[in-house]
Amino acid sequence: MKKKDLGKSLIICAVSAIVFLVLTVPFRNRLQLFYVLEVRPSAVLNPVLGMMFGLPAALGCTFGNFALDMIWGGASLGDGIIFMIPQFLYGYVPYLLWKKWNKKDRRPNTIDNVTHVLRFIAATTIATLVLAILVGIAIGRSYGSVETGLNFAFFCFINDVVFNAFLGIPLMIGVNKLITHDKLEHCERLLLWAAGIEAVVVGIIIKASMVMNPGHDLHDQDFWEEIYLVCLAVIAACIIASIVLIAIWMQNRLTEKDYDLSIAAKIQNSMLPDDFTTDENDGYSIYASMTPAKEIGGDFYDFFKVDENHVAFVNADVSGKGTPAALFMMRSAQAIRGYAKLGLPVNEVLEKANESLAEHNEDMYFVTAWVGILNLKSGNISFANAGHNKPVLRKSNGDVSYVNQETGLLMGIKPAKFKTEEIKLDEGDMLFIYTDGVTEARNKNHDMFKEDRLLSSVASADNNPQALCEKVFNDVNEFSYQCEQYDDITMLAIKYERSI
Repeated sequence: MKKKDLGKSLIICAVSAIVFLVLTVPFRNRLQLFYVLEVRPSAVLNPVLGMMFGLPAALGCTFGNFALDMIWGGASLGDGIIFMIPQFLYGYVPYLLWKKWNKKDRRPNTIDNVTHVLRFIAATTIATLVLAILVGIAIGRSYGSVETGLNFAFFCFINDVVFNAFLGIPLMIGVNKLITHDKLEHCERLLLWAAGIEAVVVGIIIKASMVMNPGHDLHDQDFWEEIYLVCLAVIAACIIASIVLIAIWMQNRLTEKDYDLSIAAKIQNSMLPDDFTTDENDGYSIYASMTPAKEIGGDFYDFFKVDENHVAFVNADVSGKGTPAALFMMRSAQAIRGYAKLGLPVNEVLEKANESLAEHNEDMYFVTAWVGILNLKSGNISFANAGHNKPVLRKSNGDVSYVNQETGLLMGIKPAKFKTEEIKLDEGDMLFIYTDGVTEARNKNHDMFKEDRLLSSVASADNNPQALCEKVFNDVNEFSYQCEQYDDITMLAIKYERSI
């Protein structure tokens, strides 16, 4: 461990111990019930600080409890050391459970959804049960009485469950906000409101119990157990109500999100040309498809007439997925189409588009692109490549091969120069362009589809663009059967039919 990390851990440990002592001593002095047992709201500190800060906080609370038992509890040194074990587990077990259950969460150290609420309750309840059992056994052996151990364990369990449910959730949220300075989420506000209602109701219950029992003894364990049971019912009702409200709110939010994503997907799809109709006079045939890995994708294709004798076609892959990638994809498609329609050489099309994309690109998105312009009289394709995959050339006799090309730089990051290259299509030849979602598709064994399988797939397809794209797509699907699609799959095939 580095000195810096060690120093940080020692500070967390010391602060946790001091906070634990400061908040527990008043209750030990005023509401001690038996030996090392008192009404203890600070029982919430062990699991919450443990979940937030891990081992150092769990140790800090353990040392704080040891000092409490030795100085203010009258425990022997042996008992104090024995009690350290369950106290440590009480703080560290929730950390292990919380870390395991929330390792994929974006914000692991807070409670902002129903799942977090349920996991928090489960983690703290499991830890409380472990603490109660171990401490109950220790007390029972120390006093030679199973009944004493059971009474101690029961009160310890109910005390900690009540205060973890009552104070734990708002404390977890509060500590997180102090560290991150984030704003409260809607779910967090609901939970804090529920905690406030619980506080008012619990206060009324305690006050009413004292009024109704004028001869009560604040040091009577039975008196507090009755209060705890009523409070537990109130807290459970508030938590259940909070969970229901959060679930309703999240469902509404998901519905709104789904609606927004469906609108975004429609806008994106409207930008992808879907009319592949050509006739004999056009001199070419073409087909393309884009299958996103999420609701909306970052890949795109495009094709359009530059003039009567030239048709441009594009295949591109934007970094990332989802809405941000889709927005950058729209910018990329518009930029490439706009500069290509000016009749610029294909390398200048990429250079101008790249300059446009690099502006106001604070998030550093980038795009790989392959842009070609087919001369319908000669069959020559002028193309430029910006870090995209090598296309596959399928000759009219069925031979297939990858096109040799310059790799080119990615677009969108910084100014760059691109090279114009050429390839000749004879009548009946096809060119197949694709994104890496094709070759990097994986099966159950984590094997990738790769370039060799793609060549075989192209070679075995019928000799028209739509059949070729559908063949490759079906082969990829069969290869990755029952596996999640991790990347967008986009492909375009163009066939040179004859000179016009």
